[in-house]
Amino acid sequence: SNMQQITKRLETMVQRQQSSSFLPLPTPEFVLIHTFSHLLIKQLCFDSGYGATSIKERIYVDSDNNKCGVLIYTADADSEGSFGGLARMCNEKKLSHSIKNMIQTAEWCSADPTCLNIGSPGTRGLNKSACHACSLISETSCSHMNALLDRGLLVGAKEDGVVGFLENYL
Repeated sequence: SNMQQITKRLETMVQRQQSSSFLPLPTPEFVLIHTFSHLLIKQLCFDSGYGATSIKERIYVDSDNNKCGVLIYTADADSEGSFGGLARMCNEKKLSHSIKNMIQTAEWCSADPTCLNIGSPGTRGLNKSACHACSLISETSCSHMNALLDRGLLVGAKEDGVVGFLENYL
């Protein structure tokens, strides 16, 4: 099943994370929503022209109740973030357009096939398919040190037999 393939894909992350008390357990839900957050931040910055280093994220995962969420916000009180470019992206049409573009962009990375198949280990080797070209954001923006990311869970990783969560939207 796909969940078994996803679990197998994340085994290395789980083993390496066990020595890291500062990171949550890399469940498929957490890695999925964390990667989604990074990709969306990159897309929103591209679409709005807002600087990525001023954006922060918060990840929420409640696996027991099958709920996940992400809060993307700006820590700066300038007009570009609160009244301008980034705030305008909350419009339903603009946000759905950005998410659609994010999914299409995530399908391919300039470092593929290496990025998707081998990955970029990042902090303590806790990433699967994530690199600076596709998924990594500023360290100050990420709530989990750019760790526990895998673009393959969103768009699929055929070599590992993983069907991406958003693959049907491509």
